Amino acid sequence: PAPAPAPAPAPAPAPAAVDDPPALAAESVEGCKVASCTSPWPREEFIRCCALLGDCEQVLCGTNQGRAVVLQRKGGDWSCKYKNRSCQYTSVGADERDRVSILGDARGGISVVSLCGSFPGYTFSAHQGHVMNVFFRGTCEGGEQTVAYTGDNSEGGGEIRRWAVDPRTGAILLLAVIRCDNRCRITCLLEHRVGDL
Repeated sequence: PAPAPAPAPAPAPAPAAVDDPPALAAESVEGCKVASCTSPWPREEFIRCCALLGDCEQVLCGTNQGRAVVLQRKGGDWSCKYKNRSCQYTSVGADERDRVSILGDARGGISVVSLCGSFPGYTFSAHQGHVMNVFFRGTCEGGEQTVAYTGDNSEGGGEIRRWAVDPRTGAILLLAVIRCDNRCRITCLLEHRVGDL
């Protein structure tokens, strides 16, 4: 008799959706709970910057492929707040009430992102070099707008920019530019000093 036909190969599993945050599993390490990825993003995407949010129960992270995500400390759940594949985030900061965030890009852009869903996020060109630092400091007169600082490492001389940001609408206004000479490329800022400028 003729040999039985070979069984058809099983269909290949569908590729994971790269736009979905990874599932996290809690593991015990010497009695401590830690979060580890069990369904990773593509190997080439990774977190480049992060900032603790006000209650220290959440971490806001920016990736090298333009994703802004929030990690919950309890349970390890992720939520994606904004995505712009043309960005490579190098810095991130949020206001003290966790309403609005700015993420700095390796090409000089900044992204303004709502952490509570009050406006759609957007990105615009703001600096000449890598945006190495973002942080928020206080509020404008009247208390409706919060103040943010961004700093870059451009070769022509780093710049620090001071912004007023409306957490409800995402509107942003440039208040001041502090320019350094051409020998200075900003790589870090001290918040308590720059906050007094």
